[in-house]
Amino acid sequence: ACRGTDDRTRLMVLDLSGGGWRTVVSGKGWRSSPRFLPGDDRLLYTGGDLLDLPQRGLRPYGHGPAIADIATGAETILPIGTPGFFMVFGPQLGPGPAIYFSAMNPRSATLRKMLTGRGVDLGQFPILVWRVPVAGPALTAIGPMELAEDIFRVDRNGVSQLTIVDDGRLIVFEIVDFRAVDGKVEQFLALEKGVVREVARTRTLVRMFSLSEDGATGLILGDPQRTSRAGAVNDFFLVDMANGDIRP
Repeated sequence: ACRGTDDRTRLMVLDLSGGGWRTVVSGKGWRSSPRFLPGDDRLLYTGGDLLDLPQRGLRPYGHGPAIADIATGAETILPIGTPGFFMVFGPQLGPGPAIYFSAMNPRSATLRKMLTGRGVDLGQFPILVWRVPVAGPALTAIGPMELAEDIFRVDRNGVSQLTIVDDGRLIVFEIVDFRAVDGKVEQFLALEKGVVREVARTRTLVRMFSLSEDGATGLILGDPQRTSRAGAVNDFFLVDMANGDIRP
């Protein structure tokens, strides 16, 4: 985050060969969750605005997935409709190909009506997974935004983590099972070639999750005691994606 009134957030890259930090994109707006696209010459991230809310100050308002050219700094916001969502999280390139992302609280009356008609309780602010079909080296959008149906069919209450391996063949997502008799259970599932399978279950409060490059191992950062953020003691855990074993 930057302090300038018109330059609140920047995307920067570090040249590991000794070139130091370099700004890719700056200026008005909000940018978060960047990741390299194949070829390492572009960044995929959440692009949006900052809203000045009464009694809350500046807060990010996620428009949607965005792509920046590292050499030129040119930004492209993928079309997902207007006015979109309150927040968009972690866009990633996945199978299709398509840009997948999770998002909370659709602003569009049409989207809200569609989701309510499909049994979604919008009062619980579910985080759902969406996708934008893309094509070509430029990843140009070739179709409208749509629900990721393979994931939506599993749980309409939304996901809390979404991770895709670099080649797009494997999508891992996390849902919370509130029906567990003795408390919340966090459930990791994998989507591969249209088939969903359960990978693992844990009572650890998961803060972050990532996958190894080959998709064989997951890494959890979480709090086994499920305490508040202020008093949390987080640990790292490895997940065997084949048999679901979780170990510190």
